[in-house]
Amino acid sequence: MNPLVLFVGLPEFASAVESHIDCSIVERDSVEDAVEIFSARSDEFGCVITDHNYPAIDATRILDHLSDQTPVIVIPTNGSSSLATKMYANGAAGYIDPNTTDSPVETVGELIHKQIAEAGSAESSLAEENKRLEEFVSFVSHELNNPIQKSRSGLDLIAAECDSDYIDEVDRTLDRMEELVADLLALAKYGYNSPDVTDVELREVISDSWPTPTTADIEIDSALPNIKAEESMVKQIFENLFRNAIEHGGPRVQVRVGN
Repeated sequence: MNPLVLFVGLPEFASAVESHIDCSIVERDSVEDAVEIFSARSDEFGCVITDHNYPAIDATRILDHLSDQTPVIVIPTNGSSSLATKMYANGAAGYIDPNTTDSPVETVGELIHKQIAEAGSAESSLAEENKRLEEFVSFVSHELNNPIQKSRSGLDLIAAECDSDYIDEVDRTLDRMEELVADLLALAKYGYNSPDVTDVELREVISDSWPTPTTADIEIDSALPNIKAEESMVKQIFENLFRNAIEHGGPRVQVRVGN
């Protein structure tokens, strides 16, 4: 089904354009009504055509509300080069002055088809990219988790035959590797748009991040605050900092974390 085109103002122009496109037009005569119907039916619209006839219809308000969700084409009642610059600066996908354009109806029709076709192509490309990403994530998940599981099985056999303080340390390291793999796969699959922000006890995370066994020494301020963050990312930051401190400061480096 072809997408709808939302016209804001311009009733006579909308009727003329509708005969030149393969889409149905929905008309609204105010910014408020246009934003309301778009919010309720956003997935049905392919683009928005709006008048700019301030103060009756202010195209900048349409752009503020909708330009990040769909292409918005501005067709002002009284256009100018400065207005065109302003509209593009505010996110307009197109600007047509009907008073200075030959065959404005045909021009608008062509621009509508162009915007809708580009949006459809972008959606198709995104779907293909997401499919490839899912396949990659599935492959990487197997390739990374398989050696971890083999290492854990081997560690269980070693623990059954001997007693060593290093067994627990290796077990904790494998746990951390599994956490890192899970974080990496989540980042690859979903992106880092919605971090899992929680209250983090900074002193506890720092203590868990300190490598053991080690001859280096750490002092952690008891008055460290709690923070809001994604705990796994905070832990990874301190693990990297401590590893660098020991590598560059020597095996007996003194590390202090405080306010």
